[in-house]
Amino acid sequence: MGPRSGQVHLGCAQVNSSIVLDSNYRWLHNVGEYDLRIPSEFDSTLYPNTYDVFKPLNQELTFDVDVSRVSCGINGTLYLSEMIQIEAQNFVNGVVRTPLTRTIDLSSLISRQSWDGLNGACCNEMDTLGSQHCCITGPYTCSGSLCSSGDERYDGVCDEDGCDFNYYGPGKKIDTTHKFTVTAQFLSNNNCASGALSQVRRLYVQDGRVIQNSNTNITGIAMTNHISVAFCAAQMHFLRRAAFPTDPGVARGTFSPFSHLRERNDAGGDVSRRRGVISNIRVGDIGSTY
Repeated sequence: MGPRSGQVHLGCAQVNSSIVLDSNYRWLHNVGEYDLRIPSEFDSTLYPNTYDVFKPLNQELTFDVDVSRVSCGINGTLYLSEMIQIEAQNFVNGVVRTPLTRTIDLSSLISRQSWDGLNGACCNEMDTLGSQHCCITGPYTCSGSLCSSGDERYDGVCDEDGCDFNYYGPGKKIDTTHKFTVTAQFLSNNNCASGALSQVRRLYVQDGRVIQNSNTNITGIAMTNHISVAFCAAQMHFLRRAAFPTDPGVARGTFSPFSHLRERNDAGGDVSRRRGVISNIRVGDIGSTY
């Protein structure tokens, strides 16, 4: 018999659950029917449950990723987006997956005008390899120049660019030719879930090595290896002063502003072998998931 001590709960416990695909890719409906709504609400027989809500403050998100077969035209990201917990709402949960979209049903309003839609919707999105500054919390209906599109990209309420790090590649310190683990830590200003988000830190694990995030090395931006309000403000200020890189580069050659469209069009051929694999997703206290 030793001294009595308090019970310590594990910071990360196994949960039997599932991941819900984006509604654009999970066309679920009853036999003989075309849509999952009856007529404007979600069919509760198909969606009887609610989403598990992830509260990131003072927590970390960890997952294993294999992007060795991700090629041009293939998007292999993992991101978080605020959604309504109850699935049977007049809102297409899972479609709001970009800083600005005009192709969703927002607040029971059918937004349809030509291909783009009449109104847009701004929602906060947290990419695990980047994020944007949250100008307005929650989904937000915008119109006209407030939608931050085209020549009015920086005049609206949506931060289309965000701020991010890019720290890996084939044969680099984090070698994307085989699997690695990514951890995003959401640190609060008081180290409690009741605080305010102060910074987002990243680390990686590959071949048994814990690899810290890279430090910025850009003149005019203070060296840092995490995302914070100060970093995002400095990055945005730097990008707004920089000229759009249409001239030939030293190492990469000429950059075309439409190159990403060409890559998508060139993604044909045998696409069955092109894929990204995300597995072993964990959420828990800081330091408990990797």
